Amino acid sequence: MKRSSTWFAAVLLAAPGAASAQRAAENAVTQADDAFGQIVGNERTGLYSDGEVRGFSPVAAGNVRLDGLYFNQTSRLSARLIRGSTIRVGLTAQNYPFSAPTGVQDYALRTPGEAAVLSLSMGRGPFEGGYLEVDGQSPVIDGRLHVGGGVAFRREANAPGDTGDYLSAAAIGRWRSTRAEVKVFWSGVRWNDDYAAPFVYPAEPVLPQAFERRFYGQPWAQTKGFARNYGLIADVRPWRDGLVRLGLFRSHTVEEGDYADLFMAARADGSAQRVMVTEPPQRFASTSGELRLTQIWRADDTRHVVHAAVRARFADSDYGGAAIAGLGPARVGVRQDLPRPAAAFSRLSRQDLRQVTFGLGYEIYLHEVGQAALGVQQTRYEKEVRFPDEAINRSEDSPTLVNVTAAWKARSDLVLFGSYVTGLEESGTAPENAANYPDVLPALRTWQRDLGARWSPSPRIRLIVGTFEIQKPYFSFDAERRFVHLGQVRNRGTELSLTAEPAPGLAVLVGAAVFRPVIDVKDGPAAGARPPGLPANPLRASLDYRPPGSPYSVDVTLSYSGRRAVDPANLIQVPPTTVIDLGARRRLRLAGADVTLRAVLLNVTDAFGWRAYSSGAIQPIEPRRLLISLTADF
Repeated sequence: MKRSSTWFAAVLLAAPGAASAQRAAENAVTQADDAFGQIVGNERTGLYSDGEVRGFSPVAAGNVRLDGLYFNQTSRLSARLIRGSTIRVGLTAQNYPFSAPTGVQDYALRTPGEAAVLSLSMGRGPFEGGYLEVDGQSPVIDGRLHVGGGVAFRREANAPGDTGDYLSAAAIGRWRSTRAEVKVFWSGVRWNDDYAAPFVYPAEPVLPQAFERRFYGQPWAQTKGFARNYGLIADVRPWRDGLVRLGLFRSHTVEEGDYADLFMAARADGSAQRVMVTEPPQRFASTSGELRLTQIWRADDTRHVVHAAVRARFADSDYGGAAIAGLGPARVGVRQDLPRPAAAFSRLSRQDLRQVTFGLGYEIYLHEVGQAALGVQQTRYEKEVRFPDEAINRSEDSPTLVNVTAAWKARSDLVLFGSYVTGLEESGTAPENAANYPDVLPALRTWQRDLGARWSPSPRIRLIVGTFEIQKPYFSFDAERRFVHLGQVRNRGTELSLTAEPAPGLAVLVGAAVFRPVIDVKDGPAAGARPPGLPANPLRASLDYRPPGSPYSVDVTLSYSGRRAVDPANLIQVPPTTVIDLGARRRLRLAGADVTLRAVLLNVTDAFGWRAYSSGAIQPIEPRRLLISLTADF
């Protein structure tokens, strides 16, 4: 029998690979498979992030995977648990049995490897920030049982005076036999004294003038809370060419105190009306998971794959009850310490969400020809919110979701691909500045289609070019300042990913996109306008150069964010911004350990710009800042 084709997908029956705990070699640029978005350790590269893919958020939409299995994330994940994450769009998203619109955010566990390793990483900066991380792994029963974990303390500082303290820990165990592998994990993150950075809501087309970026919030507006994630992943091969995958996850967050510092009706001179939203303790929790049975049949140059899966999430939360206080006139960027207002909280709202999805998928792989896949999912979605006045808001939906994907190997160096995917996504609640805050919003029926090509003229060059169109329901403010469904939003775009090694030791990573989003409503100022917060033409290019045989390397990253609309009518717009980062590494052996010294200067030119959100708020981008770190593997 001839070898099955693997140019389009990972080997299906291979268990998820064990990741080494060695961290001194981490480099997001040189380890990236494409330029769409990847996190490796403490480094991020690529065009997209977990909060923004093709103009939307895969995390908010519920398109999150943990080692390839469905995971409903309600709390932040510790970096002691996660070794990295990858954004999957276009051709790479076809590797998932049931893909979804807005791409897929796939987290990879920091799975213990075969060798005993202790890794230490410490850093200073930016500003008053710094961190200390310790990770380790060790075999307990050689070849069978391995354990790993870590602890870390981090003081984050995005601008002078804007700090927050984070303590995190994680533990992972991996057991293997001839036909099975089981991983269990636990992680926790605790944050304290995390200052609430202000949000600015402009009142006129001219944005507030630039100012020195220092913390100008209130010293008593500090958030605190904790997050826990734990679960189990099992892979069992009960028979030849069969695989059963099971993932069970619990994600839990408690916010013990939170603030939203709002500068409302801000004008060009920076004058505004300050409003403080103080929230009582709130809780968000979810139990989720996936059970998937996969069977393969092989015949000469053809491989047939069938998936049967059930996914579920059971989420509940206690939220709302915020106290809103006017703090009077203020000026954007100017520190003004004010007394803490008395907070009279109302009772919390209670939300319960249940969703169960049954899926059946078929894939065919033709050696040196291509692949095609068809997936059908039937989902039942129910959400109930009980408000403090005992009023109950219910939302239900039972759509049939379809995904069709195909890839054709036109030549040895050229792959053409396309897909059509439908989805049902979570929409959350109305924002803090809405008259109907915190009303529950209904689930969103979405769809996406894309076409593209991947060209690999040599093993050192890979170019992916694609076009896509996404449609989702559009929510915004009506005449009474209620955040409601007003129409549809469509985003058409073209994206590019280039990974290349044009010379020995030189890695090039370029991701770029051109977006053409539009609001489709019958009337009003937003008709035909650009949705607030969506970028225009993002670009991120990175180069990493290490002369052959040299312990030194240098890297540079250029990030460009195009013009963004702030309001639905597009009367207020954030201008484009360009940010340049410079870095260097020095690798050496010290006391028997592999050591990497790293220095990176972010926003070298100290460019000033604004970050825009879909809620109509803006915040300044981070100023120039320096981070120095040392990582060692013992």
